[in-house]
Amino acid sequence: WAATTKVGCGYAQCPSQPLRNYWSCVYGTAGNVASVVAPYVQATATTGTAACQAASGATLGPAPSVPAYTGPVATLPVTTAPPSTSATPAPSPLPAGARVVASGRVVLRADAFVALVASAYTALEAAVKADLAGLLSVESRHVYVTNLYTRQAAGANATLTVEFSVSADSSATASAVQSRMASAEARATAWLTATKGRLTTAVASALAVVEASAQEATPTPAPTTARPTPPPTTIPAGTTVAASGRVRIAGAAFVTLEAQQFTALQAALRSDLAGLLEVQSSHVVLTNVHTQQAVAVSVVVVVEYSVTADAGATVAALESKMQSARARGSAWLNATAALAASVSSEAIAVTEAVATTAGGLTTTAMAVPTTPPTTTTSPVTPPPTPSPPTEGPTPQPSPFAAGSTVKASGRIRLSGSVLVTLVAQATAQLRTALRSDIAGLLSVQSDTVVITNLYSREAF
Repeated sequence: WAATTKVGCGYAQCPSQPLRNYWSCVYGTAGNVASVVAPYVQATATTGTAACQAASGATLGPAPSVPAYTGPVATLPVTTAPPSTSATPAPSPLPAGARVVASGRVVLRADAFVALVASAYTALEAAVKADLAGLLSVESRHVYVTNLYTRQAAGANATLTVEFSVSADSSATASAVQSRMASAEARATAWLTATKGRLTTAVASALAVVEASAQEATPTPAPTTARPTPPPTTIPAGTTVAASGRVRIAGAAFVTLEAQQFTALQAALRSDLAGLLEVQSSHVVLTNVHTQQAVAVSVVVVVEYSVTADAGATVAALESKMQSARARGSAWLNATAALAASVSSEAIAVTEAVATTAGGLTTTAMAVPTTPPTTTTSPVTPPPTPSPPTEGPTPQPSPFAAGSTVKASGRIRLSGSVLVTLVAQATAQLRTALRSDIAGLLSVQSDTVVITNLYSREAF
């Protein structure tokens, strides 16, 4: 060692022992311990050496002549060390949305790993990850080190256990990973370049691979994400919707895109939907875009949309095009696929594509006796009308303006999930739009139409 300035050596011959010739050397400063890593540096020829000096005035002579041993060779007993009693640490979780094709384990033997795990865990993990990526011919970002720990058994060298998984985003298949880990190359140490770089030369030369294995990853059904579905976006006031629908697209990229490029994701989805439905992008309103964890696939992005009536497309045509969307796979998702490819190599796939009419119109009317003109200020309340069964009370109707004369009253029911949001968030705008539409239907002025009640109901 470079720091060593004194070396003392001694020799003894023990004829009664199975191994007769013994040499012993003591170093000062010490450093000749295999499990010790840097800062100890090996000496070189340029370090500078001095002739050995005999201790206590003795004369240094050649090593004593020893006749060749011809007797039996004793076998030293081997004691099996008990397994380490320390608990195995829990593995690290995979990144959110990650899918893996294979998982495996590597066990390396070298005492130096005990000190490295304690003092340089992150650097050692990065080195092993890089070496595994090189062995498996994948990018380092596609290797997840899920566990890394040492075991020290009495009378035996320490071992380093590395548990890992290979991402489905890589080009590797499960069978390819298994084949590489079962190869002779994996049981040698030539592929452990970065890991050896964390060790001293002496320790690296003695490094051994005890185990190298892999198996196909078993898909674990993932529960639907616990976070609530975000509320839909409100459609602009006065917009008439021809049809609404939903598309689900599977792909690990959507987690990153939702978090980091949400606006670009929305623009790509709107562009692709417009192309599929053969309408202008300005006529496609995305009312909700969010990701979910789903069973059997890693991540899906859920896209809820509406197509405005001024797009010029019929409901039947829109429904027909959406029915063909899944059969066409992801071929129509040009902009979305290009954006997803910028963050993940995993292909995207359409798992659902539906469209429904935005709402049907049903009107009912009843004759109301003519009310003579009056100047009283008491409100005139229209006769009660039957309400559909609901779990909550129907809100009270608004009173007429004082002195109003009513010719007829009626009711209209519109179906469409967006109406719940409009009633909650844009009641005034919805009232104005409905009054205008009813006036147009009845060929009267909108100021002669009084909306006395407006409410939504969720139906099974």
